[in-house]
Amino acid sequence: DNNSRSLKVLIEKHGVKLRRFPNELLLEIGKISGEVVKEVGNSDPMTKKVYDSYIDFREKMIAWGKISEQAYLNARTLPFKYT
Repeated sequence: DNNSRSLKVLIEKHGVKLRRFPNELLLEIGKISGEVVKEVGNSDPMTKKVYDSYIDFREKMIAWGKISEQAYLNARTLPFKYT
């Protein structure tokens, strides 16, 4: 609840304008992060085993996330009437 109250103060009292990072920026950050993680992940046999397992898990979870977590988050933004 503190986050939502603080956000309201920032927007209403201080005129903060919220903007989303552009997809191009997010993709570039992801690309560079992936390169770093891959380099570290291949630094020795044990780390490579963990890295390979993580990458396999991540690829599987992306598909699941689209029908579970993302669907839930999308549903939360619908204009439900509770009264």
